[in-house]
Parts: sequence; structure tokens; C-alpha cells
Amino acid sequence: KYVQSSTDGVYARIRNALEDGKTVLFSGTPCQCVAVKSVFGDAEKLFLVDFICHGVPSPDVWKKYLNEVCPDGADDVSFRDKSRGWEDFSIRINSGGVNLCQSHVVDPYYRVFFSNTALRESCYECSWKGSQRASDLTVADFWGIDRVFPQMNDNRGVSAVLVNSEKGRLLLEESSEKLTVVSCDKEAVLKGNGMYYSSVKRPGTREEFFQKLSVRDVDGICRDLGLYPTKSSLAKLRTRSMIKKLYRIIKRLSVRH
Repeated sequence: KYVQSSTDGVYARIRNALEDGKTVLFSGTPCQCVAVKSVFGDAEKLFLVDFICHGVPSPDVWKKYLNEVCPDGADDVSFRDKSRGWEDFSIRINSGGVNLCQSHVVDPYYRVFFSNTALRESCYECSWKGSQRASDLTVADFWGIDRVFPQMNDNRGVSAVLVNSEKGRLLLEESSEKLTVVSCDKEAVLKGNGMYYSSVKRPGTREEFFQKLSVRDVDGICRDLGLYPTKSSLAKLRTRSMIKKLYRIIKRLSVRH
């Protein structure tokens, strides 16, 4: 999701597994699921799961960023560390026993990602938005869960699962014994996930970003292009976060009583 994944050898592994009679679940971006389905069709034992996609950054940006923050290499990377909570998620990188953990609000790689500055050109005009999907299930963060099921928001994350096919419905039903599943209106999920319907806009800073990528570090480029939030906007974000926490507490108490 945050780095373009490699599908080298994946198609051969899928084919071999299906020929052996095994059940296969492939998860990837909507366009990757379209590609897999174009090769294997509606194979009975092949399940496809995509997600509501923001867009995929250039792998070169990730490699450069990682080399700058961890020149000795990374042992482990989490793009959605929730030690500060679900809404203030962080990137966490472990290198030689040392942990680097930065909020998505201030981390340079995240600032590039969320400003849409380094996405693939095709992501700005994605052909696989909306309900016409190749996947059986679509997953996403249930942003806006407070509006529907506030008692479920423990700030550790709530997932939304959209059913796109009969195969997807059966898969979800078979998995529900191990999950807490609550049905809700589809539009309640999509209200906080606008990327389901539309692509992000191509920013005017994209060309300048890639021109500077070979001569400046990622942090420096973010500063040059003004991708970091200002002090006043950071203060507003913190205030908004505190209000949301109080709102969650009040809603939970009201539900219990």
C-alpha cells in the first residue's frame, strides 16, 4: 500500500497452487487484482482482496528515504504502528535494535505520500475506482466509525469490508467466527473513504520533486516544497485529536447508559 509491491514469481505460484487443488487468496491493489483476474479468470479456488487505494509511490523514493534514515538497512518496518493510536499512526523502523518512530503528520516519507507528490502517473487517473472491481472483497479503514458505531472505536483500528461477489460473501461468512462482524450501510463506510470513487489530483510539485530527488534528501525536498504542516496547523491537529478523544469517551458513556 505504501510501497509498490513486487509480483515477481507470484503468477507462477498462483498457477502451481491452483493446479495442486489448493485455495489461494491474493491481496493487492485494485489494478493488481484486475491483472490476476485477467490471467486466471474466475477460478473457483482463487479469492481476490483489494483495498481502497490512495495511490502507490515510486519505489525509488522509498529506497532513498530508507537509505537516509537507516543507512545500515532495516530489520523491520511497520507503516501503521499504532503505539500512539489508530488516528495518529506512525511509521516505525527497527534497525540494529534501534527504533525510529515518527507520526505520519511529520515523517518526510508520509508527507510525500499524503501530498500525492510521488505517486505513479497512472494513479492520478486510475481506471479501477468505484464498484466495478475484480476483487471479491475490498478492505479499508473504517474512518468515521464514530458516526455509526462509536462503541467499537477503541483507537486501535476498525476495518471495513465491502463484499463484491458471492465468493466474497461466502469467504466473509466462513471467517466471521474469528471476527467481530457488524453489518452497516455501505455509504457509511465510503463517507470517510473518498478514494473509493475518485483518484487523487496530480500536484504541481511532482516534477520538481523528482528533479530534486537525485541531489537533495527527502526531508530537504519536503522543506523546499512546503510539504510539512506549519506550527499553527500542528496545533490545530493536536486540538482536534483531543476533541475526538473526548467525543469518543462521551459517546461510549452515553451508549452504556
